[in-house]
Amino acid sequence: MIALFAAAPPVVTVEVGRPLATVRRPPFGVNAGMWDGRFDRSATVAQLRTLAVGVLRFPGGSSSNAYHWFEHRVANNPHWIPALRFERFVAIARAAGGRPMVTVNYGSGTAEEAAAWVRHANVVHGYQIRDWEIGNEVYGSWEYDTHDAPHDPRTYAREAARFLRAMKAADPSIRVGIPAVPGEDRYPSPHRVLNPRTGIRHSGWTPVVLSTLRELGVRPDFLSYHHYPQDEGRENDARLLASRGLIEAATDLRNQLADYLGAAGKQVGLECTEINSSPGAGKQTTSLVNGLFLAESLAQALVAGFGSLVWFDLRNTTWDTPATHRNNSASLYGWRGYGDYGLVSPFDEPYPTYHVAALLARFVAPGDRVLATRGTATGLGLYATLRPNGSLGLLAVNRHPRQPLRVRITLAGYRPAPRAQITEYGVAQDEAARTGIGSAHLNTWWFDHAAITFEYTFAPYSITLFKLAPEASGETQRRATASNSP
Repeated sequence: MIALFAAAPPVVTVEVGRPLATVRRPPFGVNAGMWDGRFDRSATVAQLRTLAVGVLRFPGGSSSNAYHWFEHRVANNPHWIPALRFERFVAIARAAGGRPMVTVNYGSGTAEEAAAWVRHANVVHGYQIRDWEIGNEVYGSWEYDTHDAPHDPRTYAREAARFLRAMKAADPSIRVGIPAVPGEDRYPSPHRVLNPRTGIRHSGWTPVVLSTLRELGVRPDFLSYHHYPQDEGRENDARLLASRGLIEAATDLRNQLADYLGAAGKQVGLECTEINSSPGAGKQTTSLVNGLFLAESLAQALVAGFGSLVWFDLRNTTWDTPATHRNNSASLYGWRGYGDYGLVSPFDEPYPTYHVAALLARFVAPGDRVLATRGTATGLGLYATLRPNGSLGLLAVNRHPRQPLRVRITLAGYRPAPRAQITEYGVAQDEAARTGIGSAHLNTWWFDHAAITFEYTFAPYSITLFKLAPEASGETQRRATASNSP
């Protein structure tokens, strides 16, 4: 007789005594487009509070390079009057508890115009807007750029130095960032600069910009990185969920900062100020898959040390919304036959990304320590945070569309109370939104088998959040509950 034994589940260990970073500010953010005619409402404040939004970026995307804030007009579309004015954006952002981030007009603006905006916001009105960036994706030919040498890194660096000095003269307390891309030869230019560490010359956007700024004696406060891991029209669910681009980008950008700015590069932060699955709003953007991508992206941003992850966008009212003519292939998961960059539809229907962002608001908060994990379970991402009060958050993402994954989790250096809270979002909730049967909202329940080592089966295409209390506080809570019982 041959005895059959079930294979032992894979083990993933959370190293509670090995923090990777401490979260300083609420990390999740959204782009607030000046085209959003429904942004200026109390309902928006409620939505943003539900998501614990930390950053709100204005005026949004490529329009930033054509927007003249004082006249409230767009240079390359003079007949259009944007729906959202700066003052109302700030009012809603402050009411929601978010911190505004402003992209000043590099494409058709001036350093004096940018400095006047800083002065108007922070000196005249006391808005205390700390984060500003000079231009949006100005390395790309798709951006509006009226300079004699458009999309040129050396021209940009020289102008950016003027912008930065003028803006900080208006308010020395602000942080000013510049757009950057990984890869020393991406978006090549006629200019070649020497990497002093490797001895190799490169012509890409980031090396030329950083080298020129160093020559001018100017250092940005942060690099602004945009992450769209797939090409428009070539979206693929499995490839999207396998992406580790944020971690790779952070390593690359930090290496470039060190190589081209020297010791001063250590003082430059990283912000991911735009992210979505692809630059084409096919049906993947409104599917559960994009929600899984959002969950892992925020977790990876924390591990990689990005200060923020700013989704594009909250409500994409006028840009192909809903988009029925993009990639709506049957090979992509999801029942919505259209795409939309927004977390919510023009009529405030929440997409899976909105629900996932609400779940992530329960996973991470300022003061949390991001923890290391080791071991792998194929198809599962597992991330952890430790709260100042000693509670532990575990975020698990099952990337497999059909296969449940049973995993053994070990908590090294942590003894949890047996009872833990679980919050989940996945196929069942997305199907409820389609059929109207059941609940489309986050599902929360209690799990009574938490231990130093425990096993759990994660449903296909799901995001699961464990909230565990330390054993001592759990025992105290149990006794208090028992003593108050009739």
